Amino acid sequence: MKLHVMSLMKYLKTVLVLMLSLSALHSQADIAQGQRCLEAGQLDCAISHFREAADRQDIRGQFLLAELYLEAPADLRNYQQAWQLLSAAADQGYAPAQYKLGLLYQMGLGVPADIQQAIHWLKRAAAQGEVNAAYTLGHIFQSGEAGTQNYAQAVEYFRVAAEQDHADAQHALGLIYEKGQGVTADIYEAIRWFRMSARQNNPYAQHFIGLMYKIGMGFKQDFAKAAEWFQQAAEQQDAAAQFELGLMYQQGKGVAQNFGRAYQLLKAAAEQEHTAAMYHLGMMYEQGLGLTQNMPQAAELYRKAAMQDHVGAQSLLGLLYWDGQGVKQDRTQAVYWLTRAAEQDYVFAQSTLGTIYEVGVGVSKDFLLALRWYSAAAEAGDASSQLALGRMYASGQGVKRNEAEAVKWYKAAAAQGESEAQYRLAKLYEAGQGVDRDMREATRWHRLAAENGHAYSNYFIGLMYKLGQGVPKDLNKAMSLFQTAAEAGELEAQLALARLYSDKNGAHFQPEQAQHWYEHAANAGSIMAMQKLAESLLSGIAKTEDVEAAIHWYQRAAREGSASAQYQLALLYLQEAYNDIPLALSLLRQAAEQGHVKAQYEAGRLHAEALEKSKTEAQKWLAQACDRGLKAGCDSLQKVSAPDPR
Repeated sequence: MKLHVMSLMKYLKTVLVLMLSLSALHSQADIAQGQRCLEAGQLDCAISHFREAADRQDIRGQFLLAELYLEAPADLRNYQQAWQLLSAAADQGYAPAQYKLGLLYQMGLGVPADIQQAIHWLKRAAAQGEVNAAYTLGHIFQSGEAGTQNYAQAVEYFRVAAEQDHADAQHALGLIYEKGQGVTADIYEAIRWFRMSARQNNPYAQHFIGLMYKIGMGFKQDFAKAAEWFQQAAEQQDAAAQFELGLMYQQGKGVAQNFGRAYQLLKAAAEQEHTAAMYHLGMMYEQGLGLTQNMPQAAELYRKAAMQDHVGAQSLLGLLYWDGQGVKQDRTQAVYWLTRAAEQDYVFAQSTLGTIYEVGVGVSKDFLLALRWYSAAAEAGDASSQLALGRMYASGQGVKRNEAEAVKWYKAAAAQGESEAQYRLAKLYEAGQGVDRDMREATRWHRLAAENGHAYSNYFIGLMYKLGQGVPKDLNKAMSLFQTAAEAGELEAQLALARLYSDKNGAHFQPEQAQHWYEHAANAGSIMAMQKLAESLLSGIAKTEDVEAAIHWYQRAAREGSASAQYQLALLYLQEAYNDIPLALSLLRQAAEQGHVKAQYEAGRLHAEALEKSKTEAQKWLAQACDRGLKAGCDSLQKVSAPDPR
C-alpha cells in the first residue's frame, strides 16, 4: 500500500511538471505571437496574447502587458492595470518589473506618488543587476528628491551603473567628479568617465569633452579637437553642441570660417529652444553675417531669447526699441528690456540705463536712478560707469558734490586705462580738488592719458616738452605730441602747431602747415584761428593772396563778437576796391563799443570826415581813444573840437 501511494505521488508530480511545462510553452507561444502582433501594429491582438500569458502568472507576460499599457495610445493606456501587473511580476522577483514599478511610484502613475516605495523597488531591482534602476537611484539621491541630497549614495549607484557600461551613468559620474559632489573634485577622473560615455555615443559626454578641449581644461587647448567632439554630439541633435560648433564656424576657430554652416547649426539649436543660439542667430541677422541683414528677424529672435531671461538678448532688444530698428520705436519698451537685463546684473545694461537717466532722452531725467545704475555697474568694475560716477560727484549732479568721492571713482576707472578718467584726475591734481595740489602727479596722469590716446593730455605733455617743465625741453617731442592731439581734434593743440609753424624765426617754420592747422581750428570755432587764417590769406605768405577768403573768415570772427576782426574787416571795406563806408562805420562802432581803441579812433575820424558827419559822435569816439592813450585820437579830437574859423 505504501509503495502504491509513493508511486501515485511520483506520477502526480510528473503530471504537474508536464502541466507547468505545457503552460510555459503556451505562455512562450502567446508572448511570441503578441510580439508579432505588436510589430504589425495590431495592439488589440498583442494585448490579447500578452493577457493570456499574464493570466498564467507568466512574469514576462505580465511585464510586457504592463509596458504596453504604459506606452499605448491614450485610448488604450491604463496606468492602474500596468501597476497591478508590474506589482505581480515584481513580487515574483522580476528585476525589470521592479524597476518599472519603482518608476510608477516615483512619478505617481496609476498609484499615488511615493518616493520611499520607489526607492524600495528600485533598490531591489538594482540588487539584481538592473542597471537602469541603479542609474535612477543615483539621480534620486543626487537631486534630493527623497527629501535630502545624499551625494555619497548617488556616487555609489552611479558607479554601479557606470561600471556596467551605462553611458548616461558614466556621464553623470563624470559630472560628479567635475563638481566634487560626494567625492574630491578630480577633472581627470571626470574626463575618464566622460570618455567612456562618449565612446558609447553619449552626446552630452561628447559635448563636455569638446568643451574641455575648447577651454584647455584637462587637455591642452585644441580648437580642432573641440570641433570634432562637438560635431559628434551635434550629429545626434545635441543643441548645446550645435551651438558651440556654430560659434566655431562663425569665428573660424578649429574649423574654416563658414557663415553658412554657422547659420545652419545655430538655427538647428535655436529650433530646440537653445537660448544662446537664438541670441547669436539674432546677431547674425542684425549684422548680416553670411546672410541678408534682417532686423525684424533679429528682433524676433532677441525677443524669444529675452523672454527666457537671456541678458544679452534683453539688452540688444532694448537697443532695437530705442533706435526703432526691426521694431516700431518705443523708448518705454527699450527701458523695460534694459531694466530686465540690468536687474540680472548685466553691466552693459546697467551702464546704458545710467546714461539714459542722466541725459533724460526717452525718459524723464532722474539722477537718482542714473546714480543707482552707474553705481551697480561701477561696483562690478565697469570703467565707463566709474568715470560717470566720478563726473557726477565732481559736478554735484544728482548727488551732493564730493570731490574725494570723485577722485576715488576716477582712480578706479583710470587704473583700467580709461583715458578720460586719467585726464580728469590730472585736472583735479592740477587744481588741488579732492586731493592735495600736486603737479608731478597731475603730469603723471596726463602722461598716462596721453599714452591711452587722450587728445588734451597729449597736448599738455607736449606743452611740458615745449616749455621744459618737469622734462627736458624738446621741441621735436612737443611737435609730435601736438600733432597727435591736433589730429584727434584738440583745438589747443591745433593752435599750438599753427603758432610753431608760423614762427618765421623758428626751426619749424612752414606757412602752409600753419595755414592748414589754423583752418582746422577756425572750422572748430576758434575766433583767434579765424583771424590768423584771414591774416595769412591776406598776406599770401602760404599760398596766393585770397582777399575774398580772408573777408569770409573775418566776417565769421566778427559775427562771434571779435572786436579785432570787426576792426580789420572795416579797414578792408574802406579800401577803394570795396568803398563801403556805411558798413565799415557799423563794424567800427561795434568794435569801439567793446573798447577797441583803434576802432574808436577810426569811428571818430569817419564821423568827422565821411558821409555821416557828426561832430558829437566824432568827439565821443575820439575822446575815448584819447583817454585810452592814443595820441592820434587826442590830435584829431583837438581839431574836431576847435572853433570854426569862419
